[in-house]
Amino acid sequence: MSYSVILCVILSLFSTGVMSYVSMATPIGPWIAPTVALLALILFKFSRYRSSHNTSIALVTAGASVGGIVATALGFSFPAIYFSDPHTFAQWTASPFTFSCLVACLVLAGGGLGLLCAQMLEAPLLDRQKLPFPIGEMVYKLIQASDSVGKAYQLIFGALLTCAMYAAQIITYRGAPLIARSYALTSTVSVGAWALPALLFDVSPFVWAIGFVTGHLIALPLAVGALSKIIIIDPLSKLAFTELSYSEFILAFCSGMIVVSTVLGFSKPIRRLYYLMRTRKVPSFDGNKMMRILTSHTIGPEHVLILSAILVLFSYFQMAWYVQIYTIVLTVVMTYQLLLIAGRIGLAPLGRFATFVMIPALFLFKLDTVQLIIIATFVELCGGVAADILFGQRLARLSGISSDRVRMFQWIGLCISAFAAGIFLYVLVTNFQLGSSVLCVQKAYARHLMLAATTFNYAVLGCGMIFGLILTYVNINPALVLGGILMPLPLSLGLIVGALIAWICPDYERYIPFWSGVFAISSLWMILSALCF
Repeated sequence: MSYSVILCVILSLFSTGVMSYVSMATPIGPWIAPTVALLALILFKFSRYRSSHNTSIALVTAGASVGGIVATALGFSFPAIYFSDPHTFAQWTASPFTFSCLVACLVLAGGGLGLLCAQMLEAPLLDRQKLPFPIGEMVYKLIQASDSVGKAYQLIFGALLTCAMYAAQIITYRGAPLIARSYALTSTVSVGAWALPALLFDVSPFVWAIGFVTGHLIALPLAVGALSKIIIIDPLSKLAFTELSYSEFILAFCSGMIVVSTVLGFSKPIRRLYYLMRTRKVPSFDGNKMMRILTSHTIGPEHVLILSAILVLFSYFQMAWYVQIYTIVLTVVMTYQLLLIAGRIGLAPLGRFATFVMIPALFLFKLDTVQLIIIATFVELCGGVAADILFGQRLARLSGISSDRVRMFQWIGLCISAFAAGIFLYVLVTNFQLGSSVLCVQKAYARHLMLAATTFNYAVLGCGMIFGLILTYVNINPALVLGGILMPLPLSLGLIVGALIAWICPDYERYIPFWSGVFAISSLWMILSALCF
């Protein structure tokens, strides 16, 4: 047990560090649990604790993976404060201790509420509705597979090969690195208002790996975004909006796309509710049933810790009591809806449900942008942690482990990630420029644009809305297309290359462990380079 706890702590730090970088460097947040499981398998194999090691691997994975979703939720929203209120963000980063404590309180508040929501909804969703929670099933099959050790070695090989590539980019021979960081493919070509920028191919295993692992989600939208920027958006700026600077134009255009995505996101549940009302299928609210769920769990010290963190957090940001109640109630409601989706298909749309809480608060209350972004981050933490907790509980049930035992490891993972996330974020945001090619923070930047939409040129905003509607009509996700527009072209190209490798590779899932090792070690390499160089 003690060795398992030590591994849980170490791998919690690992998953938090890796996903802190991944969530800010790309618009994608892959689940870290399979990678953690393979690492745990290797570490147990070469230890003297081999008895019932599959059970121990499941416990360690369920606990350590919490750090990954915590870092993802933070990376997707929290950096938006840098763009919306640079002065406040600079004050926080002036003190590493203040910054880390603030992030820790935010994680304990939002993530702790998510853990409690998962605990209350565990029986209804896992036992009565029997939702599969696919990530838990996938990790269980990975641990039990006959070739699991081979997959673990594949992950280690990917990590070692990546280290060798990064080392070759540092080591010089006759004044030049053994492997260049990028290679020029074409020079700039201009034809009237249309210009093809110089194409640089980045030798970045990290973006190839993310593209490979999530290729089916991002390849087409990123390609559409990059091409539309060259063919449509840039010429439109030069021909029709010469009075605006390019940065003003692109921000307004992208804000229009975000407005459309947000409005359509709100319309789907409203249309669903209208349909249920017309067909008289609206489920009645059973107050007694809800009270039984709420009162079926005794109040323990962990509840006091979470409640204290929530009160401290909301009081620090000077939120009125009715705003606090609104945020907590809607966060719980949205977390339940998110769990229904995650339980069925294994995806957790954190940003969408955070927006469902943030946008009404924007119109109902007099809140500044920092308070609104904190609310969005709080919702993402709660929903993400709740989903990861139930993935872990599903893994525990399949492995024959009691809920209480795995929950202890999940608490360890949450507490470790709460105090580590602030440190990793501080190291990254103070050593790399937010919004640069290294940390493009596209998700957080999109949230900033959402809040700033009313301050932009309305004609350009309308053009962006029309473009977003066209994308929606042809079933292309505007939010991912936004990544292709805002991200540097070499980064988009690298992600697309990784996705194409996955597409042409037969049985590409066999090689996911290799590429998981690549993106994991790349993230740690960036953190270490920030500390050492």
